[in-house]
Amino acid sequence: MTLACQLGLLMLAIGITGYAKTALSPVQEAVKTSLSLSDNSISLLQGLALALPVMIGGTPIGALVDRCNRVKLIRVLLVLSLFALCASALLPTYATLFLGRMLIGLTVGGMLPAVLSISADLFSTGVRGRVNMLLGFGPVFGVALAFGLGGSLLTSLHGTGVTGGWRGTLLVMTAPVLMVLAASVFMREPVRQETDTSSSMSLRKGLLELRRYAPFIAPLSLGMLIVSMADTAAGVWAAPILERQYHLSAAIVGKMLGGVMLLGGLLGVIAGGFLTDLLHKLRGERGVLLIAIDMAALSILGAAFPLVHSATVFAALLTILLIAGGAMGIAVLTLFTLAIPNELRGFAIGLVSAGGTLIATGIAPSTVSLLSSFLQGPSALGEAMTIVGMTGSLTGTIALVMAGRSISKVDTV
Repeated sequence: MTLACQLGLLMLAIGITGYAKTALSPVQEAVKTSLSLSDNSISLLQGLALALPVMIGGTPIGALVDRCNRVKLIRVLLVLSLFALCASALLPTYATLFLGRMLIGLTVGGMLPAVLSISADLFSTGVRGRVNMLLGFGPVFGVALAFGLGGSLLTSLHGTGVTGGWRGTLLVMTAPVLMVLAASVFMREPVRQETDTSSSMSLRKGLLELRRYAPFIAPLSLGMLIVSMADTAAGVWAAPILERQYHLSAAIVGKMLGGVMLLGGLLGVIAGGFLTDLLHKLRGERGVLLIAIDMAALSILGAAFPLVHSATVFAALLTILLIAGGAMGIAVLTLFTLAIPNELRGFAIGLVSAGGTLIATGIAPSTVSLLSSFLQGPSALGEAMTIVGMTGSLTGTIALVMAGRSISKVDTV
């Protein structure tokens, strides 16, 4: 099978996990009403439930990526996503939803290191920025599809009986996951490249080996993860803010956010991919880091989107936030593939995914809802979102700047 086909299958795999993760967002107001939940209860579904399994299993899964057949692992993760969505739709209780979200969190945390590890074996270092850009298209389309399809289905299926409303919406939304699972039979495991230590390295030895890269990757990872708080919280709370502040229907909100997520996400990964390869060619790893810092700084402006009084300006600022976050993510992930050898790459990305899930996914949504309760309740959701987003973007920018002090480690380890 050609490299293009393999890359396309990897895009589908990583994209469908973003789709499954986002599937609850367009229907969460309906879920809240149906099950008589609070914003804090919803935030646990969108935060802690996704974070717990990755915090516990993210690093071991990353280690599996470095040792096992990665294609088989991807198929297992796709099966878990399918099962989680089906269980959430057919057994609609809060406990079932929480368990389903935990399974989906595990698939998101495991898919990233598996896909990046395979792609690094398929493509040379000179094109990895653009390859990561193309891989970044997957989650962009997945998130956009989830919002657009979910909002439309919720409106069309409402009141149609047993399969109506949000339960029917989640059930129908399993179809794309099933199709990607079927397509995964055409994936092939490539030969591992760029190894300089034993592939049978133990977990303890892996941690010791990774310590050599810590002065650079620790602030780099922290910066990316904290900036990502704004993007993650926006994916959870943008729809409720639009419905509450602008009194828009679920269908309109789904179409609007689907378009924003698609446009912002595509522009972000495109800009990140081309700028990363260009700056890497001109200035090496320092040029790539400069892209990450600039985009993190831009996200501070975009994080102000909930404060505006126009839905159009809301959409524009949210688009800027997504562009900045997407470009920054491509730059940072490319630095990971450049700085860390293959046999440690999955382990390192799994470790960062665990931390990222704790910070961006586990903390950000709940922080917004708790801060909103402290301020004025549900009506202050937009103000709380802005405080969390702008503070996270500013702090993350500072952390990325600090990473620049240790970037020479990339060339000397």
